[in-house]
Amino acid sequence: MLRNRVAGIGIRDGKVLVIHRINEIGEEYYVFPGGGQEENETSEEAVVRELYEETSLNVKPRKLLYHITWDEGIENFFYLCDAENGEAMLRDDSEEFAKMQKGEQSYTLEWILIEELHTLKLYQLEVRDLFIEDYKKDFSNEVKELFINVAERRQE
Repeated sequence: MLRNRVAGIGIRDGKVLVIHRINEIGEEYYVFPGGGQEENETSEEAVVRELYEETSLNVKPRKLLYHITWDEGIENFFYLCDAENGEAMLRDDSEEFAKMQKGEQSYTLEWILIEELHTLKLYQLEVRDLFIEDYKKDFSNEVKELFINVAERRQE
């Protein structure tokens, strides 16, 4: 079953929180923390839950930045989030932690300088590029709506 997905973008001291991933086939890339939206859950509730599960941080969504609709009907919501102070770490009761314990995948939380994001394979690449520009404008823009064909999404 396909589910809508949410992601939270947390910023501290000119850095943004991302997950550095190496999947089961050795592909290395980065993502904003997040995951699937549960049934009867708003996207705001989902981003709070998902970021707690993946980063141990309590967050408050400040602003919806990006809304992607995929040709397959799935939607992605990217929120700018405020996080309580604390160390971002993968929770030991998370799915990601379990996969790491089995040696299936690697998940590392990293704070990356925003000016270095353009060098990373940070998915979705379309959102990465919008984020870099919108950061310079202090996120003063309206929600950006994108429609992406899965077969045509940027991979590099």
